[in-house]
Amino acid sequence: MHFRLFAWLLSCNTGLALQFQGGVGVSNSDDPKTLFQNSGDASLKLEDQFDAEIEEQFKTQFQNNGDASLKLEDDPKTLFQNSGDASLKLEDQLDVQIEEQFYEQLLLDDRLDEFHQADEQEKSVGGWKMNIMMMIADDFNAEMGHLGSSTAYTPNLDALAAESVSFPHAYSHHPICAPARASLMYGVYGFHSGFDWFEAWYTNPVLRNSNTIMEHFKNNGYETFGRGKIFHPMKRSTGHEFEEDLWTELSGDNVKADYGPYANSAGNYAVHPDVPEPISKYGAMMSYSPLENEPEQGWINTNLQKFHVNDQLPDEKTADWAVGKLQTFAQKPEWERKPFLMVLGFMKPHMPLHVSQEWYDKIKDVPMPETLDGDEGDIHYLKWAQTAFKDVRETNAYDAFNSAPGEQITALYRSYLAAKASTDHCIGQVVQGLKNHGFWGNTIVVVTADHGFSIGQKLWVGKWSPYEESTRVPLIIRAPGVSLEGIKPYHAVGHVDIFPTLLDLTGLPDNTIKDTAKGHKLDGHSLKPFLRKRDRFFTGPKGAVSLIISDCNQDRYVLTVRTTGHRYIMYGDGIEEMYNHFSDKHEWHNLLFTGSSAEKMSLLSQNSSVDIGELTVETMATKTKMKSILEGILGKEAFKTPDYKTNGNCTPDESPFGESEFQTSSSDSSLTIEHTTVHLNFDE
Repeated sequence: MHFRLFAWLLSCNTGLALQFQGGVGVSNSDDPKTLFQNSGDASLKLEDQFDAEIEEQFKTQFQNNGDASLKLEDDPKTLFQNSGDASLKLEDQLDVQIEEQFYEQLLLDDRLDEFHQADEQEKSVGGWKMNIMMMIADDFNAEMGHLGSSTAYTPNLDALAAESVSFPHAYSHHPICAPARASLMYGVYGFHSGFDWFEAWYTNPVLRNSNTIMEHFKNNGYETFGRGKIFHPMKRSTGHEFEEDLWTELSGDNVKADYGPYANSAGNYAVHPDVPEPISKYGAMMSYSPLENEPEQGWINTNLQKFHVNDQLPDEKTADWAVGKLQTFAQKPEWERKPFLMVLGFMKPHMPLHVSQEWYDKIKDVPMPETLDGDEGDIHYLKWAQTAFKDVRETNAYDAFNSAPGEQITALYRSYLAAKASTDHCIGQVVQGLKNHGFWGNTIVVVTADHGFSIGQKLWVGKWSPYEESTRVPLIIRAPGVSLEGIKPYHAVGHVDIFPTLLDLTGLPDNTIKDTAKGHKLDGHSLKPFLRKRDRFFTGPKGAVSLIISDCNQDRYVLTVRTTGHRYIMYGDGIEEMYNHFSDKHEWHNLLFTGSSAEKMSLLSQNSSVDIGELTVETMATKTKMKSILEGILGKEAFKTPDYKTNGNCTPDESPFGESEFQTSSSDSSLTIEHTTVHLNFDE
């Protein structure tokens, strides 16, 4: 009955032309702008007028219907007696008509979208394209107030999300700095470029023959400005690689990332004296304390210059610089302006975590992230990492925090949240600058992070794990005249989707390859449909994939794909994990755990609530579906690897935590990179 009523409501007009109050007909040739101008109520949207007319027709038809059962005006038998297919049922024909009317409405809606976007662009800088403000935070996981966190203090991001589209399921394809940023800026997966560890992005042959976001927009008439950590700054980097090609202006006291301030020890970086062993053995990066808790020898920045408690932090300087630039742009006559792309890289909450006490005071209560005793019992990652990395202590600091005196992991978490609050404030300053200087109505805003960060979940502290805390990132997009306000699309998306989204929103060409034989096309898909709640028109995959690869052996890898409802993990050694996010948002119950009876009993003895049920037909069907999604994204030949990582030769540019007692030395390698291809086995 409900279906027939719904079908009748949509098909009561036998013609495909949509009618509006007053009898104004609409065809594909009508100008939406004229329609709106002629509307009796300027505030009444086209969709509302359509709904009102349908409702009025329904009332009239229903009142004139003498039969209590709902009928069509015409006899269905007469209507369809000439049908070539006698088996075609009334419901099927109604479905066809409903679908035709649905797509007619969508076509009109898309024309309205084009009108709105064109109207906004007419008001944009120089009467041309929309400006773009992109902000990237470092190690900033997706804990934010508007996504349900009660501990994170993010009022500015929450306010921005209320005026934008925030993606709750946005993921980094490489949950560690260097490859994450390269995949974001080039729109190419690291398993297609071969850039998947701490190599120098500017030497990779695939990336060198592809365009970054900055270069592509600069080549198409934009002025490009950047400051802060945008690419990961390698040890051998000057920070000026391809500067003339990428930037109109690349600014900063030090164009290489300034992670400071650090505790000062005789003019060198040091860990804060309050950080105990064995945590302190990780070196100056593994440090956390309010700035007001000044070490005996004070603070120094990355340039080894004295840093005073009241000095501006690098991120604060970046925010002020951006606002100053906006003020300068606003003072130019409109005919002298070009559209701009500004990329800002905020350093925090990357360690060391030294920010003002002001932000610590915002973190009143620090309940630790929820964990499950024995959660590590049904996962493979901890065991895999022990052999995959040169020294797992460079990647996971959990054991150090767990064995240190006092509640150090709680102190770390509070410092992490305080640093996030500091970054949130800087982002808020830039947003306010856009509003104050007249750019809010003509500037696309994108906020994201390179990857997340785990604070003790699954006995892991750090990034570079295949689970939710490490792979999930913020992604907030506001496109004036296009995006709706306050919506949260639940489809899983990734970093590579940002570049094509910006191209779609600005109308720039999507060919970003310099050399077709050596470069790589964009891997991502435009997120514009999600900005308008047109999710069904998204052309991308049903999941977002992330890759973790050993720094020493290209055959050791972990691949994970996240959909709206599940996470599937596949290890190079054949082990699998899968989690149902509809019922297990913390990823506590591995549905594919196949340990021995003794292992299962041991797991149960640690926590009787752990689910170690047998593999069901439904579980296996879901696993097959997830593997199919993963294979569809990667293909049989999954990723390329620079040859210096073959045959056990391992020369990453740097440790994830920087210099430390645990870091082993490695010789410098040639910057000439060849490629080999790794074949993945997707067979059952």
